[in-house]
Amino acid sequence: TRNPCQSAPPMMLLIRLFLGLAFAAASPAGSQPWGKLKALRGSSQACERSPLPLIFDNDANYDDMLAFLYVAKSPVFDLKAVTLSAIGYATPQGGAPSMAAIAGLVGRPEVPIAFGHWRSLSPLAGFPLKWRIQRDAFIEEMYAARYSGGGNGTVLEMTSASISGLLAPELILKVLRESPCPVGVLSTGGATNLAVAFAKDPSVVRNLKAVYMMGTAYGVAGTNNVYDWQLRFNGKWGACAELGSTALTLGDELTDARPGCLGVNMTTQGNTEWNVFLDAFAWRSVMSRLKGSPASVRVVAANASLNMAVTPSTFFNHANALADPRLRHFTAELARRFLGAGEARWWDAEAAVVMAEAVAGVGAEGVCANWARGRRTSVSMVWRSALGDGELNPYGSVYDDPQADAPAVDYCLYSNLDRMWGAYWPVVNSPERMLEAASPVANGQAIFE
Repeated sequence: TRNPCQSAPPMMLLIRLFLGLAFAAASPAGSQPWGKLKALRGSSQACERSPLPLIFDNDANYDDMLAFLYVAKSPVFDLKAVTLSAIGYATPQGGAPSMAAIAGLVGRPEVPIAFGHWRSLSPLAGFPLKWRIQRDAFIEEMYAARYSGGGNGTVLEMTSASISGLLAPELILKVLRESPCPVGVLSTGGATNLAVAFAKDPSVVRNLKAVYMMGTAYGVAGTNNVYDWQLRFNGKWGACAELGSTALTLGDELTDARPGCLGVNMTTQGNTEWNVFLDAFAWRSVMSRLKGSPASVRVVAANASLNMAVTPSTFFNHANALADPRLRHFTAELARRFLGAGEARWWDAEAAVVMAEAVAGVGAEGVCANWARGRRTSVSMVWRSALGDGELNPYGSVYDDPQADAPAVDYCLYSNLDRMWGAYWPVVNSPERMLEAASPVANGQAIFE
């Protein structure tokens, strides 16, 4: 196995050419978005010339799958682990096997996949059960689906081979302890796995280079995306848990006491975002631990995706142009299910591209078009169900706080959709052999400007 910190071979020019082509469609004429990288002081030359070791912590939603297709093929990342949230979109038992199958699809069966910590640290709510079951059913259908030119082959192949014997927090710690180069983390679900890992060994944050997270309703009023209609089970208000377990809220004697989400209409009175809402304490804990880290911390907030809709016609045009017939079938079908689930935006795939661009030194030409820089913020842990007209429930809201127990964070608040289309698809469509043969131009050592 190649040492992740070995010096780059002469294939550098090929990778620079590849990166330039990948972003050309999204860049203004005459610009050079994948410009020369500038190494941070104190980084070894070997690490500067190697791809960024990456932990991808996610909840296996449709947009997480799109993000996985990208990070698995991006030449700026050296994917070390995929860790699954047990409290997110996928069912606890369905997330890891599905991502193991997708890893095989994109030629990365060696990447370890880990089951997540079994419950939220601040259990309150869960994604609609219907959505989670439909997501698992989609993967099962791909185990049996045939694709054009594939004979008896199926779109996804069932496998448990890459599923780690370690739970997600332990796998995160293993990678951070053993990596000779600083590590990046892309977190696109609840932050539970990271919080548990950092609590077990706070020292590992010193080996972090960059942490990118998808979440929060920070920066722009009215970007709450947790709605009342999402919080029903079989016609009852059962997704918000009075005692930390959804099962305990299904009886009329409990749900009648505080209708809605613990007495709150989240559509009109919420001020949060799903990844924070699922485990607000985990978000708070991770930010506290990151104060002691040299890592750059960036968050793609909910508002950054409001104009980033996955539009059917454009998406299918790109998906149908993919060279690999299995990947073409899977991606098109994934889009159909994603669109059928309701609101469909680039979300987590957007966060993956934004992170890759920063690693490669892309500046103002990137997918994120508006950054709120260096903000110190806190997350509210306070729940209020007795609200007056116009009042919002503070729980899960992220707000400016000069005394915050958190590092300075850059928040992406607005994005460029056209550039997203142009940056994402060339990487996903790239041939495996190019990525196997070459070493990228950076490992996250760029100065994030």
